[in-house]
This record gives sequence, structure tokens and C-alpha cells, in this order.
Amino acid sequence: MSNQLSKAWGSALVAALMLVPPAPAQTPGAPDQAAQMVTVVGKATGTGLKAEEQATLDAQRKAVEQVCGTFINSMSQTENYQTVYDKILAQAAGFARLVKVVEQEESDGMTFVKAQIEVFPARFKQKWLEFAHVKEAEDNPRCILIVIEDNDTTDRKPPRTNGVVQSQLEGFFIGKDVQLMDKTVSDEVRRRDLELAAVNDDINKLAAAGAAFKAEVVVLGRAEATPAGFSEIGGLRAYKWRTTLTIRAIQTDSAKILMSRQYQLMHTTTASSGGGDPALEKVAKENQGKILLDIAAAWRKRASDRRIIRLTLRPMSYAQALMFTETLKKLDGTAGAKLREVVQNSADIEVDWKNKIDDLAAELMKMQLDEGEKIEITERTANRLFGKVLK
Repeated sequence: MSNQLSKAWGSALVAALMLVPPAPAQTPGAPDQAAQMVTVVGKATGTGLKAEEQATLDAQRKAVEQVCGTFINSMSQTENYQTVYDKILAQAAGFARLVKVVEQEESDGMTFVKAQIEVFPARFKQKWLEFAHVKEAEDNPRCILIVIEDNDTTDRKPPRTNGVVQSQLEGFFIGKDVQLMDKTVSDEVRRRDLELAAVNDDINKLAAAGAAFKAEVVVLGRAEATPAGFSEIGGLRAYKWRTTLTIRAIQTDSAKILMSRQYQLMHTTTASSGGGDPALEKVAKENQGKILLDIAAAWRKRASDRRIIRLTLRPMSYAQALMFTETLKKLDGTAGAKLREVVQNSADIEVDWKNKIDDLAAELMKMQLDEGEKIEITERTANRLFGKVLK
């Protein structure tokens, strides 16, 4: 279990990547050392200019795979291999240069391009390691953990926070290098807001309260212990407690529930009273590893399956927002863009982005709007960008 946890949350790959020296700087205009020339055939569905361009890009990807195959294979057992592989090969033009198209053919609705490609392995390896490092960092969100506990559902006492389950999980999470943001900030007002939202099960307010702590994920737990009768064994009475621990992971910048799981346990004790707390502590201790793995898997799925980035720009009118959304759809790296709302001259746009969020920020800051305005990125979270439109 410890090896699984290390891979799921804080893989040793991070440390390894930090030790990788940067690639030597290239003299402007000078060719990369150890560049290799290969001839490959790329293909694409369809005919015409667009299909020719896609076939050429396919040739560049194949050239990179051919030249850098040994390095790629050496990375195949690392965390996030497939995600990094897909993202990096989609940018093959950055490490492979088309030298010459040797032959082009169209057949049965397909386009084939035979080309000489120059590949720069040093650039490819460096980009791979940089992206993997960033991806690993994105897999480790800053968290707030809050658990509402009821150690006896049959009495009239209200549930509480900061009980035995929260204490057990916090200690385990910290031991696995999870950054718990509320442990680094002493702010009773924000903590009361967080607890009130948790007690009321108000997901939107809970996400907002978590964001106030600069957390990316709120881990909300509800733990209940219920007396389940007793049995006689050899003249000794054994009291049973049924426990249920429900864990939800909530993304703070969107209030989206990333995961929701239940963990259950039956606890037996010879004590006739006070068995609720030991039962709750046991359900937390026996499931803490699985809880952490489930949260990490949900966060990784969010980052790799579908990367929706929320972009907020102000000031921007409705007409400007419509035109800008269409411009975003044509941006290289965008799979789609949707204008969500324009309120008080503030536009909220969802961007389906193929690369890392900092790449989108860089592209936005290079863009120029219709009347010469520029965009300045003022805030960035794991899944959101805030920008100011400058005249």
C-alpha cells in the first residue's frame, strides 16, 4: 500500500526530475547537437491541403518516435506516462523540422507524405521532463480536510468537527506530504465559515470557503457511528457499532464534486458505552490509504481526461466576448470554447484546452484584440485564469 500511495501522491519522479540538469543553451542560429535526419512516411484521412498538413505532422511525430524511441521506452513505467506521451507527441513540430517532402500521394481517400525530417532529441527529452514535472505538481492539489462526526446517532448530541476521524486522516495525509492549507493559516473567521458550510452541506459555500484558504480541493467527510446491538460469547457481552464514513472531494474553483465514496466497518467492543469514538477512529485508520488513493485518482482524472479551463476577462462587453470566444476556438491547442456568461462587463468563458494551463496563459498574453487591446493575466489557479483587458 505504501508504494501505491507514494505513486499516487508525491511520486518519487518529482525528485528525480528536479535533479535533471537543464539542457545546454544553444547559440542563436546554431544547429542542435546530435540532431538526426530520418525519412518517414506520414498519413492522414482525406485529401487536399489540410490533409497534406496533417500527414506532414504525422511524419514528424513518427520521426520523433523513431529517433527518441529508447528514451520513450525508458519512461514507460513512470507516473503519468500516457498523458505526457500524448501531450508531447502532439507538439512534435517543436522538436522535429521538415527538411524536404520527398514524395506525396493520394489514394483511397488518404494522403501519404514521405518526408525528410530533422529531429532534435535534446529538445524532446528536456520538454518531456519539464512537462512531466509540471504534470506531477498538478497531481498534488493543496487541500482542506473537514469531517463532520457523530459518534452516536441515537443520542441527541449534534455532530462535531475536529473529532477522531479528522485527526486520524490529517495525521496520515501530512505524513504523505499532502499540503493541508488550513494548517498553515490561523484564521478563525474563515475556519468558522468552512465549518458552517460543511455542517449545512452547502457545496458552493464550501468551495468558496476552501478557495479563501488558497486550497484547490476541499475534502469533506461525514462520519457516523450507530449502536448495532450486542451478542453473548462464552458469557461475555460484545457490543457492536456500525460505522459509515462518506468522503467527497470538491474542486474549489468550480464547486464540482470530483469524487464521492463510502467506507463502512463493523466494530465490536466489550465496553457498554463510549464505543462510538473508537469505532470511528478504526474506520478512518483502516481506510485512510484507500481514501487518499481515491482522491488522487479523481484529481488526476480531472487533469487528464478533459481539461476545461475557466477564463474570466474584464472589462469585456457581450459583443467582444462573442468575437473573442470564436477567436479562442481557432487557437492552436483549443478543442472548444463556450461563452458562459457576461455580467457587469465581465466575461466568463470555458476553454477545452489540450495542453497545460500556463500555455494557455502565455497564448492569451500574446494575443491582440480588435482595437489593439492586450490581455494581462492577473490570477491563476489549477483550473482557472483571471485576466484584465488593457487598452
